[in-house]
Amino acid sequence: MKNSVLILVLGLLSLNLQAQFDFGIKAGINTYQIDETISFVSTNSPQSEFSYAVKNTNIGYHFGLYGQFNLGAFIIQPEILFNSDDIDFVLKSEDDPANFDRVINQSYKNLDVPLLVKFKIGPARIMAGPVGHFYIDNKIDFVEGIINEPIENQFRLGYQMGLGIAFWKLHVDLKYEGNFSTFGEDITIYGTELAFSKNAQRLILSAGYEF
Repeated sequence: MKNSVLILVLGLLSLNLQAQFDFGIKAGINTYQIDETISFVSTNSPQSEFSYAVKNTNIGYHFGLYGQFNLGAFIIQPEILFNSDDIDFVLKSEDDPANFDRVINQSYKNLDVPLLVKFKIGPARIMAGPVGHFYIDNKIDFVEGIINEPIENQFRLGYQMGLGIAFWKLHVDLKYEGNFSTFGEDITIYGTELAFSKNAQRLILSAGYEF
């Protein structure tokens, strides 16, 4: 273990010596891209048949720091970002749709750590790489019968890819993010644990300033 850490440190030092290193700050907006409805039956409520779906994927935000190792036509860019997302769900009763329709807001907060490789074509950038999500918190509107369960998996892994442009010390990126975990697995409604079958996807727009 110690040898592995030493090799990693020496590798980073060697990379830093061979490459120009810059760092900066960045911030931006993001939104989930998901369209799915879950139908389920509950024996622990006045109604029995329900549907649960995403109503609105509201605009979230992120901000943090990034570094850049410049290696000729390539850039290795680690980032550390605080990220917040906000989603409205709708819960409907199939037994009484006229009188039972609940909109439920849930917010998610994570520490995101992307590691991107960028290829430079003039001022344009093509990028891709893995991203780790470290869970911080999630909150949900109080609705009777709905429980916001603690997320068991505190670390989730995904990937990002996209395009960017750089001019002077400013950087603008537009990225697509995919994840390897399913969405909404932290909700229990009237005793029924729910999870969407689709993986979480996001669009991310960022602007950065390089020091």
